[in-house]
Amino acid sequence: MSALRPDPWLSERLGKPAFQVGRDIAAAGLPPPPSFVGAKLDVGDTEGLLRLQALGFRVVDTNVQLRRDAAPWVAQAGPARFAENEDEAGIRAIAGEAFIYDRFHRDPIIGGAAAARIKADWAGNFFAGKRGDWMVTAGIPGRPEGFLQLLKGDNGTIVIDLVAVAPAHQGKGLARAMIGFAARACMDRAAPLRVGTQIANLPSLSLYARLGFNIVSAAYVLHLHR
Repeated sequence: MSALRPDPWLSERLGKPAFQVGRDIAAAGLPPPPSFVGAKLDVGDTEGLLRLQALGFRVVDTNVQLRRDAAPWVAQAGPARFAENEDEAGIRAIAGEAFIYDRFHRDPIIGGAAAARIKADWAGNFFAGKRGDWMVTAGIPGRPEGFLQLLKGDNGTIVIDLVAVAPAHQGKGLARAMIGFAARACMDRAAPLRVGTQIANLPSLSLYARLGFNIVSAAYVLHLHR
């Protein structure tokens, strides 16, 4: 797909028009400056990668998609529960400080402060009814220690949209507990789970491997600032 696809939500947060494009965009089809353009290409598409790089796009991330096929989860006690409205502030705060490997934080032109706001607003979309079908959290009401935002995917699949644990509570198994809770509580049966993460995010890749996820695809993520 070569047409420019506007992203009003991201435009508002970057302070300039933001778009997503496909591999076949030409220089004449790029938006005028100031603007931001993102693209995603399968890692096997070397020709498309070189074409975008010639236009000034730069790789900021390699995204890895993983899948866990439908299978029962071993029941275990844990702190996971569905989030409540009083958890919003805490979840937004976690989203603003816990992510470091995503494409926004990896882009030095966007910068850490703007990237943190993007992630905080992304998680906050759930409470505004704009994104997400479930929000799972860990910790007592009003004091979340981590969160897991989920979407309904195709063919009964659950998609992990965001998952993060506050730095002070990492290493306690909270991500595993929240994912297991979601797999058991968000549908009537065990369902396939899908998730995307970054090739640089070795802790997440290790966690997903232990949970039975398998890599199914990978893609370069590119940004262009005009």
